[in-house]
Amino acid sequence: MFSRLLHLCIFLFLAQLLPAQTLTKWLNEADTAFAKKDYYTAYKYYEAGSLYDSTNAYVFYQMGESARMFNAYTAAREAYLRVLSMPDSVTSQYPETRLWLGTVLQKIGDYTGAIDQFRMYKNQQSSRGVISPETSLADRCMADCEWAMQEVERSDRITTRGIAPASNRNLGPTINGIYSDFGGVFVGDTIYYSSFRFPPDPDIKEKDQPKLLIKVLRATPDGQVTVLPADFNVPGKMVAYSAFAPEAKGIYYCLCESLNPAEVRCDMYYRTRQPGNQWGPPLKLGVNVPGKTTTQPSVGIDPDGKAWLYFASNRDGGKGKMDLWRGAIDLETGNVTSAEPLTALNTANDDASPSYHQRSQQLFYSSNDSPTYGGFDVRSSFLNSEGQWGKPINQGTSVNSSYDELYYTRNAYGDKALFASNGWGATYIEEDKEACCYDLYERDVNLDLTLEVLTMKKRDSTALVATTVELYEIPRDGGPEKLVKVEVNPTDNSYLFTLERYKKYRIAGTKDGFIGDERVVDLLGVPDTSLSLPAVKLYLLDVNLTALTLDDRDGSALDSCHVKFYKMEGEKKVLISDLVNPTGNDYHYAILINTPYYIWATKDGGVFDTIEYPILFTQADIDRLGPDITIELPLGPEVTKLSAFVFFENDYPLRTTKDTTSYSVMFNAYLPNKTRYYSEVPKDSLTKMQAFFNEDVAFGMRDLQYLRKKVLEYLNKGYQIEIDLSGFASPRYLPGYNRDLSNRRIKTVKNTLGLFPGGELAKFVSPTGNGQLTIHEEPNGAERSRPGVPAAMKDKASIYSVLAATERRVEVVVIKVIAP
Repeated sequence: MFSRLLHLCIFLFLAQLLPAQTLTKWLNEADTAFAKKDYYTAYKYYEAGSLYDSTNAYVFYQMGESARMFNAYTAAREAYLRVLSMPDSVTSQYPETRLWLGTVLQKIGDYTGAIDQFRMYKNQQSSRGVISPETSLADRCMADCEWAMQEVERSDRITTRGIAPASNRNLGPTINGIYSDFGGVFVGDTIYYSSFRFPPDPDIKEKDQPKLLIKVLRATPDGQVTVLPADFNVPGKMVAYSAFAPEAKGIYYCLCESLNPAEVRCDMYYRTRQPGNQWGPPLKLGVNVPGKTTTQPSVGIDPDGKAWLYFASNRDGGKGKMDLWRGAIDLETGNVTSAEPLTALNTANDDASPSYHQRSQQLFYSSNDSPTYGGFDVRSSFLNSEGQWGKPINQGTSVNSSYDELYYTRNAYGDKALFASNGWGATYIEEDKEACCYDLYERDVNLDLTLEVLTMKKRDSTALVATTVELYEIPRDGGPEKLVKVEVNPTDNSYLFTLERYKKYRIAGTKDGFIGDERVVDLLGVPDTSLSLPAVKLYLLDVNLTALTLDDRDGSALDSCHVKFYKMEGEKKVLISDLVNPTGNDYHYAILINTPYYIWATKDGGVFDTIEYPILFTQADIDRLGPDITIELPLGPEVTKLSAFVFFENDYPLRTTKDTTSYSVMFNAYLPNKTRYYSEVPKDSLTKMQAFFNEDVAFGMRDLQYLRKKVLEYLNKGYQIEIDLSGFASPRYLPGYNRDLSNRRIKTVKNTLGLFPGGELAKFVSPTGNGQLTIHEEPNGAERSRPGVPAAMKDKASIYSVLAATERRVEVVVIKVIAP
C-alpha cells in the first residue's frame, strides 16, 4: 500500500524499552509490532533481542526486514550481512536474504553489489528448482540496476544519498523538520506544504488519534513559516496537501486516517475561499470511494481550457496498487463526482503524486515501476492537443536518486520546482541507522535550450555563408510576433540561438539573391532533460533560369545557337557563360533574385539575327513564377535577309479567282493534295516529292507570314524597305497565259502581305501611303524556267514532278533596308 509512505519517517523513539526480560519475551513483542506494521518498534525489539543471542539468524533477519520496511537501509544491510555470515545450514532457512539485501543495496546506490546479490539469489533458487514471483523481482531489479548504471555513467552524476546537485536546494530547518515534509506547491512566491511533525492534540481524548499529525503550512518568501489556522487544519486530524482551484477560488486537500503505523487512508475535500482570507465549509468530494484512499490532489487546465483534478488512488479500475486518476471539476461548486484512470501512464506498480503544469502542458508524477534508479522516480508526460499522453520521460539524475523522489511540482512560469526526497542528504532521524524522512527541495529549472541553425543551398545542400537569420517569438495568445534576435555570420553557415522552453518560435533565413526559408519551432513537448535541440537547417533557394532558343518563324526548337550570359556590375557586363549547345536549344543558369543580368544570342553561320536584352527577377516575380524560370530567345533571319518562296497548285489561281483572294487560301487548298502527288510520281521520286511538300511548301507559308510580321515591325520603327515580288509558272501553257498566271499569283501574295487597300502594309506604299515601303512586281511566267522542266500537256510530269512543281511559285525578297 502506497499510503504507508506518509509514515516512512515517523520513527518515534521509545521513551524506554520494557524492563529486562527473556529473549522469548523480546521476540514476542517484536513479532507483535511487526505484525501491526509498526516496523520501527519491531526493529528496536529485535535489536534488543540480538543482545541476548548474537547467533540467532531469525533475530537478524527480522531486524533486516524491519529496517528495510522503514527505510533504514544501512541498518538493514548490516542485519542481512550478519545472516549471510552464518553457516549455510542456518542461512538456507532464509532463502530471500540475498534478494532483500540486493534491494537494499540498490536503494543506497550500490548497483554493482546489488546485481551480485540478485545473481547469487537466482543461482541459489535455480539450484533448488524454485521459480517464484521473487525470482521475477530479482530479474526486474537487476535490469533496473544495469539501466541506472548506464544512466549514471551517461550523466556523470551520483544518484546515491549524499550531496545534491547545485540546482537542488534543501529548504533548510525552517521548513524541513526531522520528520517528513512533502507535497509542496507554489502560489506565487509562497509555498504551501504538508508536514508530518505535529504531536497529538491534548484536548482531544480519542483513542485512535495518531501518534503524529499532518498539517498544512505556508512559507512566505521572507522566511516566515506558519501553520494554517485551526479552521483549516482540523484539530486531532491529519490534514494534508493543498491544490488551488482555478483563479484560486478554493482549495483541495485531504483528511487522512491512520490504518497502522505504516499506512494511512485519505479522502479529498474542497473549501471555497471566502472574503477576509477565510475558508468556506468543507465539501467532501463525490469522487471519494469508501475503503480506498483518494489523495494527492493537483489542479490542471488542459489545452482546451477544461479544468481537471488529478489525484492518486488505489481504487478499482486501475492497473494495480496506486494509480493516477483525474476527474472533471465543476467550476460552480468545485465538486468532482467521477474520475477516469490515466491508463497510458499507469503501471502495475505504484504511480503517485501527480502535478499538472499548465504552461508546459505536462503532468509530473512519481513511479517505482521499471526502469528506476532504485525507488520512486519523478517522470513526466506531455498532453498533446488531441488529449493524448506522450511517452513518460524520466527526469534523470538532476532530480532522481537511488532513493525516493515524490511530489514534484513547478511554479507557474516553470523555472522553479519543488519536490520531496529522502535522498540527496535529507535529514536523518537516527544517524547510526541512516533512517531519514522526506525533506522539501527547491530546484532551479533551466529553461534555456540551445539551437543550432544551419543555412544551406537548397539545390545541392552545401553551406551558404553570410545569411541573415532572424529569430521571432510567436505568442501563444495570438498576438503579433516579436523579433528576438538577428544574426549574420559572414564566414560560416552556423548560427547559435538560446531559446526558452515551452515557447514557440519562427526562424527565418534571408540572403540577397535567394529565396528565403523559415521554420516554426514549437518547444512544447521537448523533454525537460534535453539541453539542446536537433539542428534546424534552412534551405535557401537560388533561381534556376533556363533559356530556350527558338526559331522565331514557327516557335520550333533552334539548336546549335550561340548564347552569352553576363552579370551586370553597374554599367559593366561581366561574362559568366559563353556556350554553344550543339545538340539542343536549352541553356541553364543559377541566378540571384534582385540581381541584373544580360543575355545575348544568335545562330552562327546563317542568316539569323542577334537577340539581346537585360534580365532582372524580383521576389514578386519569384512568387508568381516560382524558382525555376524559363525564358524564350526567339531568333529569326535578319530583316535584310528575309525572303519567302511560296508554291501553288497547277494553274492556280484560276482566272475566275477573286482579286481579294489571299495566298493562304491557295496554300490551304494545295497542301492537302500532296497525297495525290505522291501517288503520281515514280517511286524513285517519292522522297523528293515528300520533302517538297513538307519543307518547301510548308516553310514557304511560314516564311511569308514571318516576313510580313518583321517588315511591319521595322516599318513601324521608321525604316524604309524595298521588296521584290517575282511570279513564276511552269512551261506547260502558252507564254502570255503564264505571265497572267504569274500576275494572279503575285496578287494573292500581296493580299496575304496586307498590300490591298486598307491593309496593314498598304499604308506604307505610295501613292496612298507614306512611301516607306516600295514594292517591285515581276510576273515572269515561264520565261525563266529551268531547262528540262516537262512541258507537254499530255505528260503527267508537267504537273506531277518536283521540277514542274517548284516552278509554280512567287519569290518575296527584301532587297533593301534603310534605317531611319
